[in-house]
Amino acid sequence: MLRIFFALFLKGEKMKIKLFFAGICLASLAFAQDPPTGFEDPVLLGSVMGGKVIYQDKIDTKIEFETVAKAFFTKTSPEAYAMLAVNHPKYPQLFQEVKEGHTTKISEDKLDYDYRLKLVIQAGFITQEVFPEGHQHLIPAADAISEYRIQNAITNYTDDIKSATQVTRLIPYDNGILVEDDVHVILQKPSAQSNIIKKKLKEFFSKYVLAFRKELTGQ
Repeated sequence: MLRIFFALFLKGEKMKIKLFFAGICLASLAFAQDPPTGFEDPVLLGSVMGGKVIYQDKIDTKIEFETVAKAFFTKTSPEAYAMLAVNHPKYPQLFQEVKEGHTTKISEDKLDYDYRLKLVIQAGFITQEVFPEGHQHLIPAADAISEYRIQNAITNYTDDIKSATQVTRLIPYDNGILVEDDVHVILQKPSAQSNIIKKKLKEFFSKYVLAFRKELTGQ
């Protein structure tokens, strides 16, 4: 009788252990995050989670380009990224071309920022100073797990630039954020000058994600 009792006891304990581990597995599945829109490709997601910055050219013509950069920032937040994006006086420390950065206007709710930069551009043997002005609009996330957005647009040089926009998605993920930076530039007309402008804008905007990640995470 005693042997039967212990056998039943051990059988019950084994069942409890199985149920315990089954509960852990179910909890893990419940809390696992599905890849957000734009990061569904498991190869791409694996690459950015491994530290790579992935660039995808969607459009590339004589007067237009659209490039999307995707990356993962460990141990940082959308708010930290956004505050760096609107810290224009710090831009000379982030980008070699930028010699000065000024915030010229901030809305009362601190969601809209106007700015002016001084850049020194090298094109062959010619060195030129340019002074882009822009407007940034912050769209904070509704909660701690939702997407944060930053909309940025260059507002001057309209004789050469028809449209120059940057939309940055900041998505909380795996103790950090997934970043998608979409830059879309359309020039007024094809010319030797517009070709240089297009090339330099593409070079400059392509540095954003790497510069911001280094500043925010040290990587």
